[in-house]
Amino acid sequence: MSADLKVVSLPREGWREPVATLRLIADQMESGEIEACSIGAMVMIYESGGVGLFGFGPKAEDLQTLAAFKIGEQLMVDTILNGE
Repeated sequence: MSADLKVVSLPREGWREPVATLRLIADQMESGEIEACSIGAMVMIYESGGVGLFGFGPKAEDLQTLAAFKIGEQLMVDTILNGE
């Protein structure tokens, strides 16, 4: 998988309401503020403790979705460790 990666900052405040956050991301994609995704990966932990995993987008086959999860994981680790 070859791609140019762009990190989109997700501020810690203002993103606490899941439904509003997902709508905001969709609105930003539709307006062109952020690019439409070819592969998306999302994890949600429900109030019950269950885990939901979502892979989406026109190129979201299993291996590409797994790669997106791993890239996102590494970006998050780097951000946390660098204090950004």
